[in-house]
Amino acid sequence: QDMIMMNISGGYNDYKKINPIFSKEQFDKMITMEASYRIHEIFDWQDISSRFLVKGETIDSNINYFDRSDAIIGVSIGLNF
Repeated sequence: QDMIMMNISGGYNDYKKINPIFSKEQFDKMITMEASYRIHEIFDWQDISSRFLVKGETIDSNINYFDRSDAIIGVSIGLNF
């Protein structure tokens, strides 16, 4: 049986201390989006499955040095037992 999974999450970090280098209190906003697709018995091979994953994450900080965006793409093949 094939399966599609999707997830969106967000968060907020407030460090409650002054950053000694930037002389500011740091706080970050984050959002993560992830989608994966699992194929059961790929190529009609019994007990073999494959998963395709795409994930992105963005962190927006009030201190620009800590801003970042990441992306991950992955493929896996697994044995189901």
